Amino acid sequence: MAKASESIPILIFHKGNSPYLRDCLVQARKTNPSSRLILLGDEENAHLAQDEALEGLEHFEADSFPGFKEFQPFYHHCSNLSFNFEMVCIQRWFVMRDWARQFGIKRFLHLDSDVLLFCNVTELAQRFDKYDMTFMRWDADRLLAHFFLLNRIEFLDEFCEYILKIYQNDSEFERLVKRSMNENGVRQQDPWISDMSLLAGFYDVSGCNAYFLENAREEGLFFDDRITLAGSFQKEFGILRKHKIKKVRFLDGHPFVFTQEGKPMEVQILHFHAFTKLLMHNFVRGRNPRWLFFWYTLILEHKMVKRFMKKGLYCPRILFF
Repeated sequence: MAKASESIPILIFHKGNSPYLRDCLVQARKTNPSSRLILLGDEENAHLAQDEALEGLEHFEADSFPGFKEFQPFYHHCSNLSFNFEMVCIQRWFVMRDWARQFGIKRFLHLDSDVLLFCNVTELAQRFDKYDMTFMRWDADRLLAHFFLLNRIEFLDEFCEYILKIYQNDSEFERLVKRSMNENGVRQQDPWISDMSLLAGFYDVSGCNAYFLENAREEGLFFDDRITLAGSFQKEFGILRKHKIKKVRFLDGHPFVFTQEGKPMEVQILHFHAFTKLLMHNFVRGRNPRWLFFWYTLILEHKMVKRFMKKGLYCPRILFF
């Protein structure tokens, strides 16, 4: 295991040049200036390695690692989300495994590209030294690895072997399909197989020693599962009641969320799931989002914008500055 004094590398996997990717990287660099910052990307985002705000960013072509193609022939699509999205989310584990092998990495943080980091990972990680890795629960049958601190590197070999076993064995895959049709105990009409399903399945059979980040709330540390799920926290509403996010306020430059009783909790990460990704730029600037979110959802409800986003495109970010 790495010594406490060694800065923990931060790894982000992303294909393409989505506008929010730079926001994720800038925030990670700002809060972790001494950590290695690695982007496993492609030629579309290679230019970010020359960005002055991302000093020291190391860029690698994800498809240059053997693992990128290792899993591809076995993939079966069982999701309402796009084929490429779900497959790449699984492929990234094979690429991370190869990257760690090639450079002799024993410990790192994997961060999803739609997450903003508001903590120093090396300082925080000492709390999790005795665990193999960190997760959050998406629901009862899926695990979220958007802030995945890995302390036991052998996990990557074991998990990749498990994935191949599932996809090469019809009965194992069918068992996973049936499990995926439950969401918080409610039977769903369509199956949803993703890397989150695979992580939950592996966790159940492997007995790995994981820390679940929602438990950190008992210590006053808030790790966000997704900003669109308010749960027991105060919320903001957009132009319609269906548009809601957790209420976040910046106090002395740091974001806080609030329980229903009004107790503030210091934010460590925020996960900008789904339609909220374009808000990331303003959170990096430290802007309180109340009226911004109202304006944002007003734009989202415009017929032209709905057609634009239905095609899988993003609205021009200038609208949300």
